[in-house]
Amino acid sequence: MTGSFAPTRPGGQGAVTAAEIASQPQVWPRAIAAGVAATGLQERLRVGSTLYTGCGSTAHLAAALAVSHRQSLPTFAWAETASEVWLAPQAAPLRAETVVAISRSGETTETIEACRRAKQSGAGVVAVTASLSSGLSRVADATVYVDFASEESVVQTRSFTSMMLAALSAQLSAAGGDAEDVFGDVGGLGAALMMQAGPIIERLADPFLEAVYVLGSGFSAGLACESALKIKEMSGTFCEAFPVLDFRHGPISLVDRRSAALVFCGAGLPYELAVAKDIEACGAYAATVGPDPGCMVETPQGASEHATAVARMVIPQLAGLRRGIAKGIDPDAPRGVTAYVHLS
Repeated sequence: MTGSFAPTRPGGQGAVTAAEIASQPQVWPRAIAAGVAATGLQERLRVGSTLYTGCGSTAHLAAALAVSHRQSLPTFAWAETASEVWLAPQAAPLRAETVVAISRSGETTETIEACRRAKQSGAGVVAVTASLSSGLSRVADATVYVDFASEESVVQTRSFTSMMLAALSAQLSAAGGDAEDVFGDVGGLGAALMMQAGPIIERLADPFLEAVYVLGSGFSAGLACESALKIKEMSGTFCEAFPVLDFRHGPISLVDRRSAALVFCGAGLPYELAVAKDIEACGAYAATVGPDPGCMVETPQGASEHATAVARMVIPQLAGLRRGIAKGIDPDAPRGVTAYVHLS
């Protein structure tokens, strides 16, 4: 399914967020370069165990990065929400030798305190942030900056994908790969998806829908959680994320004609498409995105899994934007959402 798509009218509700979403293909090459240049982070990733951590959006990013780390590097990695690292350290399976802390602002209290606790146990800390000067940078031993992707809007869009690309590029470089070759066309892919996915974005934005679900597995499981958060934040919609096949194990009972699902398809493509069919059989709308003509939005089969996953994030971002506007909510100033959380 193809079609043209205009994010929002200039100067209208959500105009700031729309411009930041649209700018992503232009800033992504700089994010790749930042990751390739992060030799200090690369050296740490090659040895010992690594804990990826963050809060909110960056906690979801940490979950995805832990999976990609295990896919590309021989060292062990896992993810944990920063508040849990800080307040419930006994929940950690082992002590990390390196903590990769991700924070757009670098000022989130839980992330800073988690890093302080980690340093007390002897771990090294590397920050990935869009802020040139922050409390997190002062705690960290090294910092990877994507300040060129910082945002005026509250909701993370281009900073999220830029921090993801920088970290993925560092991981790939640490493993001896060529990040600029693997991710070189991600900007073109993202721009194409903004246009190609226009019709499904409009369907997901329909105010008739009361609930939206985002499904993804493996590396995309954490990104499905982030996608659901974008739709929640920008449109005040009930939106949850699940591993694709696990959706049949109970959550599908909630689906009806006022529901929709965005399904990120990958390695389990035939099974994932079957889940989408089951959702449709319940009367719901199911939008599939993956490397197969059977998907509503077909991504290039030759593109890497991780490059495709970065580019695909424009779809839930735009869906959240359009839903917010359709419901009379300004995505630039969503209720109850702040750029970061500071605990006094």
